[in-house]
Amino acid sequence: MRFRDSGRRTPLWITVAGSLVVVTAVITGLVIWIALQSTGKPTTPQPNISTVPVNPTAPAFPKLTGRVVDEARLLSEDDERELTTNLKALEDKNTDQVVVVTLPSLQGYSIEEYGRRLGNYWGVGTREKHNGVLVLVAPNEHKVRIEVGTGLEPVLTDSVAKKIIDENIVPRFREGNFPAGIRDGVNAILMVLAS
Repeated sequence: MRFRDSGRRTPLWITVAGSLVVVTAVITGLVIWIALQSTGKPTTPQPNISTVPVNPTAPAFPKLTGRVVDEARLLSEDDERELTTNLKALEDKNTDQVVVVTLPSLQGYSIEEYGRRLGNYWGVGTREKHNGVLVLVAPNEHKVRIEVGTGLEPVLTDSVAKKIIDENIVPRFREGNFPAGIRDGVNAILMVLAS
């Protein structure tokens, strides 16, 4: 069967114009493809959402000035001196290094991420044993964490660290007594590491 000619025909100039549009589009596509092949980069920046970091800047870490770094100003000089003496005694006994750090802000990081990065940045513990422990307190964000180096994980396990936080640190913090919470938590950690 054939279609009948209805007598309507497309004018020649529309056909020619349409052909020119198609040819122009093909040439433009080829030019862009050649440019991409030669540079390996798109001619216009194309954002890739999956590679944009959540927080593009690294956290600003405090300086490691001693075994107690009280950036949040929670401890008195006597508290710092007592903690430092106890932490030094442990390190002298078995080389395990414990550092207490209080922070005014986690700078948008989780306390786990901040603690891991800070421990690696400071190099807490010896290189051979990886026997460092960080006690992190971020009072403004209501966070506390015991970050443990890989060499001490069999002794100061996640469950032991959680128990120390829940039983020794947090109850004192709830009373508003940050120095006592830090002191009790550190003493519990020292007992575990000294045994």
